[in-house]
Amino acid sequence: MVSATRSRDGNESFVFIESNTTGTGQLCLRRARERGFRVLFLTARPDLYPYLSAEMVAPHVVDTGDVAAICRLLAQQGDVVGVMSTSEYFIETAAQVAARLSLPGPERSRGCAIVATRAASRSRSRGPA
Repeated sequence: MVSATRSRDGNESFVFIESNTTGTGQLCLRRARERGFRVLFLTARPDLYPYLSAEMVAPHVVDTGDVAAICRLLAQQGDVVGVMSTSEYFIETAAQVAARLSLPGPERSRGCAIVATRAASRSRSRGPA
C-alpha cells in the first residue's frame, strides 16, 4: 500500500495498475496524491474509472496483461518509486512489474499465483468477447 512516506520533490511517481472501480481504488490514488506523488494510472479500459477525472489523473492506456509493455511505458516516465494495484486480478502483474524494475510493490507469493491462475481460468471459460 501507499506508505506514509512523502514524495521528496513532487516529481516521484507512484504507479497503479488497474484498480477497484470504486472505494479503495479511488482512496489509494487520492492518498498517493496527498503525499505528493505524481500518479501514473495504467489501464486497458479507462472508461471503467470515472473517478480519474475528478482526481485530475489522466490514465495511460496500455495492455495491463503485458508486463513487458508496462515496463517499457514506465521506463519513459522518470522517477517511478512504487507499483501497486487494488484489484486482486492485477496484484500479480504489479508484483512482476515491481520486481523487474527493482521497485517496491506487492510481494509475489503463491497466493498471487493462485489468484492470477483463477482469473485466467475465468477469462478462458467466458470465451471471446
